[in-house]
Amino acid sequence: MAMYRDSKTMKAELHDEWWTHHAFYDGKQYITYRHGKPQEPKAPSWRIRLVNNYCQPIVNTVCAKLTQQRPGFIVRPMGNDDDRRQKAKAGEFLLDYLHRELNVQSTAYEVVFWASVTGTGFFNCFWDSEAGQLFETEGRVEQTGFPVIEAWSPFDVYPDPEATRLHNAKWVILSHNLTEAAVELRWPGLTKSIDSRRSRGVGFVGDEESTRKQDFRGYTSGIEESKIYRLLEYQERPNKEHPEGRRIICSEGVVLEETSLPMRRFSLAEVRVGEMGDRFWGTGSMRGLVPLQRELNRTISQVLELRNLATQPPWVAAAGSISRQGIKNRPDHVIFYNANMGPAPSRVPPVPIPNSLYELVDSIKGSMYDISGVHEVSQGRAPTGVVSGRAIGMLSDQDATKLGPASRTLERSMAEVGSMLLEMWKKYMQTEITISVLGEGKRPEAMRLHRDHIDSTDVDVRSGSLLPKFPSYEREVSLQLLQLGGFGPMEDPETLVKFRKAYGTLGLSEFIDDDNSDRNYARQENDMMTDERMHGHVAVRWWENHAVHISEILTYMKGPAFRELPPEVQQFYEQHLAEHYRQLQMQMQGAPTWVQALGMDPSQTQQASQGGGAPPQLGAPQAGSPEGMIEAMPPEIPFTETGGDGAPVGMVGGGTPELNQAVGPRGPGFNPMEERGAF
Repeated sequence: MAMYRDSKTMKAELHDEWWTHHAFYDGKQYITYRHGKPQEPKAPSWRIRLVNNYCQPIVNTVCAKLTQQRPGFIVRPMGNDDDRRQKAKAGEFLLDYLHRELNVQSTAYEVVFWASVTGTGFFNCFWDSEAGQLFETEGRVEQTGFPVIEAWSPFDVYPDPEATRLHNAKWVILSHNLTEAAVELRWPGLTKSIDSRRSRGVGFVGDEESTRKQDFRGYTSGIEESKIYRLLEYQERPNKEHPEGRRIICSEGVVLEETSLPMRRFSLAEVRVGEMGDRFWGTGSMRGLVPLQRELNRTISQVLELRNLATQPPWVAAAGSISRQGIKNRPDHVIFYNANMGPAPSRVPPVPIPNSLYELVDSIKGSMYDISGVHEVSQGRAPTGVVSGRAIGMLSDQDATKLGPASRTLERSMAEVGSMLLEMWKKYMQTEITISVLGEGKRPEAMRLHRDHIDSTDVDVRSGSLLPKFPSYEREVSLQLLQLGGFGPMEDPETLVKFRKAYGTLGLSEFIDDDNSDRNYARQENDMMTDERMHGHVAVRWWENHAVHISEILTYMKGPAFRELPPEVQQFYEQHLAEHYRQLQMQMQGAPTWVQALGMDPSQTQQASQGGGAPPQLGAPQAGSPEGMIEAMPPEIPFTETGGDGAPVGMVGGGTPELNQAVGPRGPGFNPMEERGAF
């Protein structure tokens, strides 16, 4: 309890600032908290107090930009062997599954909200043994348990006063509010001891801070405060005295539970927006906005008051000259006055509204955008005078760069959350369960996962994966890279595949060729070719998408699974790949598909166009037509057995001269000299 009071005293000054920031976000911008109590100065009825809330959209934009992308989890394997790498991959699949099941995206938004408003937000991770799926063991039905991730505000976290970061804090205290029923269910009979302490004047009944949190969050508790119990959870890091750490839960000085620290680490992971050296708490996005927001409201209110004075200026009349009816601002109102008392009543000349007030309003708005790093482009509005998509993209990148420090601390926090999730799963999950994830190529995959499959719990988040991305700008960059040859030569089919992947991931579904019929067909064929008995049923057909097949075969051949195949199967893959290159080269030279479908020889057309040889067959392309300019292609590669020296007959490196000549830097079937001659 003494540690709790010391930490609470250290935070007392910050609480007023945090509640003021929260009030400004909610639109209550004429309130200031002092010593835990809201203060709002009184004003006459004619005074205008307009609220033009710019804080709320700025905070919402910051939260949306920081939580727009899903974190790119990376599990570092414990070794270089394939088994360790596969287990690390299983850990990544599990994190993707838990990210969806636990709705981490919404929790992260709430944590970033607290970090933007107050400077610091927290993830709290723990294992709930009463959640999860049901399973039967030894004739009993039990629950598997499941991890839980919560968003915590800084009001409920009381760290070591000497700490500057959560990782160098010796201890931390978490404050919970539970109902009487929840406390009695978990710790039967202990509520009587707590009530006895309360009756002696010890406790947190009537805590104003708890009431304010309920009010700001938009609800009012219908439970009597006497039925609410404040629980303090003390977490202490492992040390010489307690090698496993300590975790103590108490209420009103009554110890409810005392155990070692689960997983020997804090259950919290912090996110900070606005760093300040040697200070545990962040500054947030609101600290520099609140004074400007006050001036903005005051300036706009003064403009409206001047407008009222200009449209309805005050009257000047001699004392006693106006009747009891007075002056009413109505078009048909007749003003009766006593001429013997002085001149007729008249209005005071209106005071003009200076243009400097409007300029001041614009200047304050610009200052708020500059301080927060949220400009028009971040709010979906193009800046005045900027029409170039590339310029808008550069401005968007500049806005995103200002969020770099906050993004990095969020990435570190998400990495800690991922490590805790894997550690809890490895320690507490009792049975094997089925998980569904999106695998490579955005294909849904289901797998049976046991806790023994989790090897490494060293989790990292890909740097920059949480920074906002702008599809329109990245699409323009990908098009520019294609034109400049950044993906490779434009005539290379692999270049088109790379471009489609880069372009498709940015939002155009018609360009996503990772989950269409051609690619799925190629993947099925890859699976068939791994079985030597299916080789007789796998052949290259003219109507296949050869570029997609080449991409899938090369991807598989460069993977570890290909090296484990028998030499005969690897040889068949090479032959199949070479035939796809040959068919693709025919298409690139302009060979019509019906020539291949009818089994015709394009070389006959070339001979006929030169005046020699037999006349073309029925249906063959005529001389002078575009099809007649097609060059002769090498014959189809025969799938033959190996020769006496072990080398395949008719294969590259010991086969037909045509194939040996066709071998180029991009594989068999492609001749760079022929390509240059075609142009």
